[in-house]
Amino acid sequence: MKDFSFKEKQVARREQEILQTARRMFAGKGFYDTNLNDVAQEVGIARGTIYLHFPTKEDLLLAIINQAEEQLLTRLNEAIEPGDDPVTKVRKVLEELLHMYEN
Repeated sequence: MKDFSFKEKQVARREQEILQTARRMFAGKGFYDTNLNDVAQEVGIARGTIYLHFPTKEDLLLAIINQAEEQLLTRLNEAIEPGDDPVTKVRKVLEELLHMYEN
């Protein structure tokens, strides 16, 4: 497993801040009504810094979607047991989806 440098960790942390802030703002105001200047201001960075991580607003949205998908798949893999019957699997999937949207 690779050890990440301080700079790599700092870049990853900044990227997560941008993702979390944009996700919250997209959810609250909508994708088209969210201005990247507002996202940058909320994070405490210059707008250009967002573009160092995400070349376009659409790329930022795609990264948010990919992150949510990864989180959901991880939760589903943890919840579903190999021996679960189909009905139990469907119930667990629905429970995880509901739990995800509660947060």
